Amino acid sequence: MDYAKIIEYISKKIPNGVVLNRQDLLDKPMEINPLFQETLLRNLLEKLLKEGVLVRVGRNQYKKYNGSINKEIYKSQYSKEAQFLV
Repeated sequence: MDYAKIIEYISKKIPNGVVLNRQDLLDKPMEINPLFQETLLRNLLEKLLKEGVLVRVGRNQYKKYNGSINKEIYKSQYSKEAQFLV
């Protein structure tokens, strides 16, 4: 499987901000290589996430990484008693 062509396709053809699901990610490689099978999708997703081409934004939801992730930073709120223990 030629991952380079798929990575190039995702980085050039898919606009920023578009949320993709696994089926979308399966359809694109099948356009490039009709022999691509669904079983290879797991390897493709792992590689795209590891190389920073995609980021996971939810369950079965992925976006092209554009240099920043707009997520709120969670700050826990502890009581005074809990802060004393921590």
